[in-house]
Amino acid sequence: MKEEILKFIRSNRVSSTQVADALQKKGVLKDIMPLNTNHHKTGEVFYIWGANETNWDIHLGAENAPENSVVFIDIIDNKIEKASFGDLISKYLIIYKQVASIITNGKVRDAPKLLKENWPIWCIGRSPIGFNNNKEEVTTAIKEKIKERKEFFHGSIAVCDDTGVVIIPKNKHNHSFLNDLIAIEEKEDRWLECIDRKKLSTFQTVCIREKNL
Repeated sequence: MKEEILKFIRSNRVSSTQVADALQKKGVLKDIMPLNTNHHKTGEVFYIWGANETNWDIHLGAENAPENSVVFIDIIDNKIEKASFGDLISKYLIIYKQVASIITNGKVRDAPKLLKENWPIWCIGRSPIGFNNNKEEVTTAIKEKIKERKEFFHGSIAVCDDTGVVIIPKNKHNHSFLNDLIAIEEKEDRWLECIDRKKLSTFQTVCIREKNL
């Protein structure tokens, strides 16, 4: 079922906005926006984590990233004043591992190179100061948080575009959700027909006509 949902999103270029609508206005990864615009990427999420201002575990996790996956680099302890990765990890994942895109709730560095290459990266911002690459022990509390967040994100579906990133959780990988996506597409087609061909106002189309269907 997951592959059917992915195929429908890719072939119809379903937007993050439409997916969030199908999720009843849920699923957005807060504050994560595209570094480079005009990309539409979707795929199964491969989960990598980082903590304690070191990217040791990010480098380690990147080794196993599958082709065509959306890599989520999750900064657990929210040390967001520093960048969690930059050009090196981005190039390794996108060029050599052939992932679809990278998303992170942290910052990135090496912005001039990342912008020049136009790589599909979504993040919360930029910083010239990066994490170190030392091996650090994590607390029990952080380990529990990693376990919990990996269980939710790993294997989910991410839809990334110029509006942001929306996550389709694993419990929505079913026929019912696919039908919800199809219904959203059909509804927006009706709206455009009403405005373009029937010359109705947006109020008549969305607030009056749609409510009476």
